[in-house]
Amino acid sequence: MTRLCVAIFVRSIEQAVRDAALAAEHGADAVELRIDTFNDADAVERLVNAITLPAIVTCRAEWEGGQCMLPEDERLNLLQRAGLASPTLAGIDIELKSYRELAAPPATHGTRTIVSSHDFQGRPARLT
Repeated sequence: MTRLCVAIFVRSIEQAVRDAALAAEHGADAVELRIDTFNDADAVERLVNAITLPAIVTCRAEWEGGQCMLPEDERLNLLQRAGLASPTLAGIDIELKSYRELAAPPATHGTRTIVSSHDFQGRPARLT
């Protein structure tokens, strides 16, 4: 079964809710909320509770191709707050490098943690 997840670069709660509704109308099964530049933790908590589709929250660091300029501890805290804010959140996405440096996985009350790594040079041979 193919499932469709639409990335939404969040600028405001209203814009993200509107974009998620449009994505659902066009067949999306889930959304990825990119909060790289949407860094107000209280607003992120409101956002994840306002989205009706299953959602993954990502705050991608600049060194991993994102736009987040926050210090690493603040960026990871923002993701953790998102994970704690909504029991229906599908997941939070943390870079492999960041995950390896954590003393313990982020507390998320059951929200899944997705550990990702990005290769900007090409596709690994074993995926062909």
